Amino acid sequence: SFLPTLLDKPPQQTHSHLYWEYLNQTAVRQKRWKAYKGKTGKWELYDLSIDIEEKRDIAGDHPDILNQLVAHAQAAHEPARPGEIYDRKVIERDRRQAPHRTKGKDSKRLP
Repeated sequence: SFLPTLLDKPPQQTHSHLYWEYLNQTAVRQKRWKAYKGKTGKWELYDLSIDIEEKRDIAGDHPDILNQLVAHAQAAHEPARPGEIYDRKVIERDRRQAPHRTKGKDSKRLP
């Protein structure tokens, strides 16, 4: 989190890599390298120092780097807990409790 920086607090420990996932997509970034696994389930590797647009998958050229990044992803992954993301009852409750749209500048909800 960069919140401590914004609050002028001591910096947090830095990490050797960044890891993120969303639905069935996973990515790991370490320095110039980025590993990505998308809908196909196949890991791809990009050298962002020369391929910022991620157009050339070089996983076959650098299997050792890819394996290292995949290991980071596997170590960082936490299985999703049921009901926390797509619990329809929670979504409907939140929708009902949200401020209703009104005409004019006082509207608190997006259309």
